[in-house]
Amino acid sequence: MTRLKINRPMKKTYFTIKVVSRFLREKAHTIRFWMKEFRIETGRSRGNYRLFTREDICKLKKIRELIRVDEYTINGAIKKLKI
Repeated sequence: MTRLKINRPMKKTYFTIKVVSRFLREKAHTIRFWMKEFRIETGRSRGNYRLFTREDICKLKKIRELIRVDEYTINGAIKKLKI
């Protein structure tokens, strides 16, 4: 499986939920749930697909770290991020 490196220069500006879910190693429905709970809004393509920026991916990566590694609850992570 290829890994998406956020820090290196990339040609792509937007990423689909499939690419983001592979990078974060989370299922797409989990990412959609986090988007709803943490009020992350993404752009949409003409076909109505979610399009994530590098900034969106960094936010989701931080959320994943708080929930999976630091074992925060959803509410605890929201308070930690002050959303």
